[in-house]
Amino acid sequence: MDANGDELMRGTIATDPTVIASGQSVTIPGLYTYLDKKHFIAKDVGRNNRQRRIDVYTGEGDKAKHIAYRLTDRNHKVCM
Repeated sequence: MDANGDELMRGTIATDPTVIASGQSVTIPGLYTYLDKKHFIAKDVGRNNRQRRIDVYTGEGDKAKHIAYRLTDRNHKVCM
């Protein structure tokens, strides 16, 4: 569940709402390799998401966990 109580879905991100407003669409070209997707919607607010950090929901289970590990600490460009 996200901060609004809605079910999380692939293609959504958690952001600092002072940087990327809820509902805003962003493009992250570098994630296409991992998720077959490069357009994301800001739908959640993460506790640790300050300024230029976002969380990408990759799904559930082992496959999603491995994808998340591969995304961690990479400097992907976000286009708004």
